[in-house]
Amino acid sequence: MALNQRLAKYPSKTSLTQKLLGWIQAVTLATWFGSMVFVSFIGAPTAFQVVNDTRTAGAIVGGMLNKVYLMSYGVGVIVFCLWIIQFALGHLSGLRLAGLVLVLFIGLGMNVYAREVVARRMAEIRRNIDQVNNTADQQQLRATFDRLHRYSVWLMGGSMIAGLILISAIGVGTEPRKETNRWRM
Repeated sequence: MALNQRLAKYPSKTSLTQKLLGWIQAVTLATWFGSMVFVSFIGAPTAFQVVNDTRTAGAIVGGMLNKVYLMSYGVGVIVFCLWIIQFALGHLSGLRLAGLVLVLFIGLGMNVYAREVVARRMAEIRRNIDQVNNTADQQQLRATFDRLHRYSVWLMGGSMIAGLILISAIGVGTEPRKETNRWRM
């Protein structure tokens, strides 16, 4: 007898489980999205307004972003595991699972690339910019840094959109499926 058939005998437990899993994933995704919004619209602007030294303000913002990126990795693992559990319990179709995982991986992929490639390159440029004696080389490094910063902002924006899509999507179609075909919506 399949797990979802055994659980069908206990609808109140299934319903409670479903509500608990839904609540955990909603809180987890909202925390991820909220942290990105906070750093982008409150933390970063405030750091650059309050701290007189742009290098120090940049280090503060970079530290906050690093923590947001690391947190997003944990959120991804937690939410993915919750979706697998929901799928196993029959609360999530295979097609819906595939769509959610695709959006999650796109959002996380943007965060991974922003942290592991773009942020590291920006930190390298920051270290090298003061060591260069030639003004033309410094200007070129600053231009490269500005380009990478714009790219980083776009990546964060894309990740925020993915987070918003996921938060919106988890509230739709959360009732248990009646059919046994897991690949139907």
